[in-house]
Amino acid sequence: MLDPRKLMTQDEAALYCKIDATILSKWTESGHAPHVFYANQGPLYQKAEITRWLKENLTQIHRSMKLPERLDICMSINERESGGIPISIASISTLCELTITGQVPGIYFLCRDSNVVYVGQSVCIFARVGQHFYQATKKFDRAFFLPCPKEDLNTIEKHFISTLDPEYNGSNINGSSRK
Repeated sequence: MLDPRKLMTQDEAALYCKIDATILSKWTESGHAPHVFYANQGPLYQKAEITRWLKENLTQIHRSMKLPERLDICMSINERESGGIPISIASISTLCELTITGQVPGIYFLCRDSNVVYVGQSVCIFARVGQHFYQATKKFDRAFFLPCPKEDLNTIEKHFISTLDPEYNGSNINGSSRK
Protein backbone atom coordinates (compact mmCIF):
# COMPACT_ATOMS: atom_id res chain seq x y z
CA MET A 1 0.00 0.00 0.00
CA LEU A 2 1.33 3.41 -0.99
CA ASP A 3 1.81 5.76 1.97
CA PRO A 4 1.78 9.37 0.65
CA ARG A 5 3.56 10.59 3.80
CA LYS A 6 6.65 8.57 2.79
CA LEU A 7 6.92 10.05 -0.70
CA MET A 8 9.71 12.47 -1.59
CA THR A 9 9.86 15.18 -4.23
CA GLN A 10 12.53 14.99 -6.88
CA ASP A 11 14.78 17.45 -5.02
CA GLU A 12 14.30 15.59 -1.73
CA ALA A 13 15.04 12.24 -3.38
CA ALA A 14 18.16 13.61 -5.09
CA LEU A 15 19.42 15.05 -1.81
CA TYR A 16 18.61 11.82 0.05
CA CYS A 17 20.36 9.70 -2.60
CA LYS A 18 23.27 12.15 -2.95
CA ILE A 19 22.90 12.56 -6.70
CA ASP A 20 22.30 15.62 -8.84
CA ALA A 21 18.59 16.44 -9.26
CA THR A 22 18.97 16.98 -13.03
CA ILE A 23 20.44 13.49 -13.41
CA LEU A 24 17.56 11.99 -11.43
CA SER A 25 15.15 14.00 -13.59
CA LYS A 26 16.66 12.56 -16.80
CA TRP A 27 16.45 9.00 -15.48
CA THR A 28 12.84 9.63 -14.45
CA GLU A 29 11.86 11.19 -17.80
CA SER A 30 13.35 8.24 -19.65
CA GLY A 31 11.20 5.89 -17.56
CA HIS A 32 14.12 4.21 -15.81
CA ALA A 33 13.97 5.61 -12.25
CA PRO A 34 11.02 4.28 -10.23
CA HIS A 35 8.55 7.03 -9.42
CA VAL A 36 4.85 7.66 -8.86
CA PHE A 37 2.33 10.39 -9.45
CA TYR A 38 -0.01 10.85 -6.50
CA ALA A 39 -3.04 13.17 -6.56
CA ASN A 40 -1.70 14.86 -9.74
CA GLN A 41 1.61 15.58 -8.05
CA GLY A 42 4.91 14.17 -9.10
CA PRO A 43 7.09 12.66 -9.95
CA LEU A 44 7.42 11.43 -6.36
CA TYR A 45 9.78 8.79 -5.02
CA GLN A 46 9.67 6.13 -2.34
CA LYS A 47 12.91 5.94 -0.32
CA ALA A 48 13.21 2.16 -0.44
CA GLU A 49 12.44 1.92 -4.18
CA ILE A 50 14.77 4.68 -5.37
CA THR A 51 17.57 3.46 -3.08
CA ARG A 52 17.23 -0.11 -4.37
CA TRP A 53 17.13 1.07 -7.98
CA LEU A 54 20.25 3.22 -7.56
CA LYS A 55 22.11 0.36 -5.92
CA GLU A 56 21.19 -2.10 -8.67
CA ASN A 57 21.64 0.19 -11.67
CA LEU A 58 24.00 3.06 -10.98
CA THR A 59 26.42 1.77 -8.37
CA GLN A 60 29.78 0.31 -9.34
CA ILE A 61 32.04 -1.28 -6.78
CA HIS A 62 35.75 -0.95 -7.46
CA ARG A 63 37.79 -3.48 -5.55
CA SER A 64 41.21 -2.25 -4.52
CA MET A 65 44.47 -4.00 -3.96
CA LYS A 66 46.09 -3.86 -0.55
CA LEU A 67 49.36 -1.96 -0.46
CA PRO A 68 52.26 -4.10 0.70
CA GLU A 69 53.48 -3.53 4.24
CA ARG A 70 57.10 -4.06 3.23
CA LEU A 71 58.66 -3.24 -0.10
CA ASP A 72 61.62 -5.12 -1.52
CA ILE A 73 61.81 -2.98 -4.63
CA CYS A 74 65.46 -3.18 -5.62
CA MET A 75 67.28 -6.48 -5.47
CA SER A 76 69.89 -8.19 -7.57
CA ILE A 77 69.06 -11.12 -9.81
CA ASN A 78 70.83 -13.43 -7.33
CA GLU A 79 68.50 -12.29 -4.52
CA ARG A 80 65.41 -13.03 -6.61
CA GLU A 81 64.01 -16.40 -7.40
CA SER A 82 65.89 -17.47 -10.51
CA GLY A 83 63.19 -19.81 -11.85
CA GLY A 84 62.23 -19.37 -15.45
CA ILE A 85 65.65 -18.26 -16.72
CA PRO A 86 66.65 -20.45 -19.67
CA ILE A 87 69.51 -22.76 -18.66
CA SER A 88 71.53 -21.72 -21.70
CA ILE A 89 71.93 -18.18 -20.30
CA ALA A 90 71.41 -18.68 -16.53
CA SER A 91 75.15 -18.73 -15.81
CA ILE A 92 75.76 -15.23 -17.24
CA SER A 93 76.66 -13.21 -14.13
CA THR A 94 75.65 -9.81 -15.53
CA LEU A 95 72.30 -10.98 -16.89
CA CYS A 96 69.40 -8.58 -16.25
CA GLU A 97 65.74 -9.41 -16.55
CA LEU A 98 63.40 -7.36 -18.70
CA THR A 99 59.76 -8.29 -18.28
CA ILE A 100 57.47 -7.37 -21.15
CA THR A 101 53.88 -7.36 -19.94
CA GLY A 102 52.02 -5.33 -22.52
CA GLN A 103 49.89 -2.35 -21.62
CA VAL A 104 49.51 -2.78 -17.89
CA PRO A 105 48.53 0.23 -15.77
CA GLY A 106 50.48 0.64 -12.58
CA ILE A 107 53.07 2.39 -10.50
CA TYR A 108 56.72 2.10 -11.52
CA PHE A 109 59.87 2.59 -9.49
CA LEU A 110 63.14 3.75 -11.05
CA CYS A 111 66.07 2.59 -8.93
CA ARG A 112 69.79 3.32 -8.76
CA ASP A 113 71.95 0.97 -6.71
CA SER A 114 69.59 -0.04 -3.89
CA ASN A 115 67.59 3.20 -3.76
CA VAL A 116 64.29 4.21 -5.31
CA VAL A 117 65.05 7.47 -7.14
CA TYR A 118 61.70 8.06 -8.83
CA VAL A 119 58.10 6.88 -8.51
CA GLY A 120 55.75 7.34 -11.46
CA GLN A 121 52.52 6.03 -12.93
CA SER A 122 51.47 4.99 -16.39
CA VAL A 123 48.80 3.06 -18.25
CA CYS A 124 51.64 1.52 -20.30
CA ILE A 125 54.58 1.06 -17.94
CA PHE A 126 56.97 -0.54 -20.41
CA ALA A 127 56.75 2.40 -22.84
CA ARG A 128 56.98 5.01 -20.06
CA VAL A 129 60.10 3.51 -18.49
CA GLY A 130 61.61 3.39 -21.99
CA GLN A 131 60.94 7.13 -22.36
CA HIS A 132 62.80 7.81 -19.11
CA PHE A 133 65.71 5.72 -20.35
CA TYR A 134 66.01 7.52 -23.68
CA GLN A 135 65.43 11.01 -22.24
CA ALA A 136 68.26 10.34 -19.75
CA THR A 137 67.04 13.03 -17.35
CA LYS A 138 66.99 10.60 -14.41
CA LYS A 139 69.88 8.31 -13.53
CA PHE A 140 68.64 4.77 -12.85
CA ASP A 141 69.82 1.24 -13.44
CA ARG A 142 66.73 -0.81 -12.63
CA ALA A 143 62.96 -0.46 -12.90
CA PHE A 144 60.16 -2.28 -11.11
CA PHE A 145 56.41 -1.94 -11.25
CA LEU A 146 53.28 -2.64 -9.24
CA PRO A 147 50.18 -3.33 -11.38
CA CYS A 148 47.08 -1.51 -10.19
CA PRO A 149 43.74 -0.32 -11.58
CA LYS A 150 43.77 2.94 -13.58
CA GLU A 151 41.36 4.64 -11.20
CA ASP A 152 43.74 4.09 -8.26
CA LEU A 153 46.95 5.33 -9.92
CA ASN A 154 46.95 8.84 -8.36
CA THR A 155 46.24 7.62 -4.83
CA ILE A 156 48.81 4.83 -4.85
CA GLU A 157 51.50 6.94 -6.55
CA LYS A 158 51.00 9.71 -3.98
CA HIS A 159 51.33 7.17 -1.15
CA PHE A 160 54.63 5.80 -2.45
CA ILE A 161 56.09 9.24 -3.17
CA SER A 162 55.25 10.39 0.33
CA THR A 163 56.55 7.17 1.92
CA LEU A 164 59.73 6.72 -0.12
CA ASP A 165 60.63 10.40 -0.77
CA PRO A 166 62.52 9.66 -4.04
CA GLU A 167 65.12 12.21 -5.08
CA TYR A 168 63.58 12.97 -8.51
CA ASN A 169 59.97 13.42 -7.40
CA GLY A 170 58.63 16.83 -6.51
CA SER A 171 60.08 20.26 -7.12
CA ASN A 172 63.60 19.40 -5.90
CA ILE A 173 65.27 17.10 -8.41
CA ASN A 174 68.91 17.63 -7.45
CA GLY A 175 68.96 14.81 -4.93
CA SER A 176 68.78 16.69 -1.62
CA SER A 177 66.05 15.82 0.84
CA ARG A 178 62.78 17.77 0.74
CA LYS A 179 62.04 17.06 4.40
